[in-house]
Amino acid sequence: DHTASRVRFQDGAEVPQIVDGSTIYLGAKKSTNGRQHANLTSRFFSELKKLSHVWNSDLPNTIKVKVFLAIFPPMVTYSLQTCATLATQREQLDAWFYRHLPKVFRIKASYYSHFSNEFVAWKAGTTTTLSNYVDKYSIKLLHTVLFADSDNPLFHVTLTA
Repeated sequence: DHTASRVRFQDGAEVPQIVDGSTIYLGAKKSTNGRQHANLTSRFFSELKKLSHVWNSDLPNTIKVKVFLAIFPPMVTYSLQTCATLATQREQLDAWFYRHLPKVFRIKASYYSHFSNEFVAWKAGTTTTLSNYVDKYSIKLLHTVLFADSDNPLFHVTLTA
């Protein structure tokens, strides 16, 4: 039987097969070539439209900002601290953030509204870009690895594998 030879998790669920050189693992799109383009692209477009009714509602802007900052930066940056990203991909992260944050306030793109990205971020009460958010957690992870005991699997897998 062909299905019996498939790899399965402990709970019996089938491990997703790689199709077109990529698969979804823990919500992140993993590519066989290790590049992050498909991963980032899938994250940028996955959930934002589902909450458009929140941005277009009469809720106070403070609530909308809290919802945006609680959901989207963690979702978009999930596990990126372990990935090698290019400078252009880091710029894409920040561009995505600055393109979508104004929607919370119903502000048009800066070209039309003449509000700078920095102003909108200030209005939202944040000065941290997504690339800085990833850097912060990358440094935290590196610190954890470097100060782990040499018999710790995290140390071994990260530094000696």
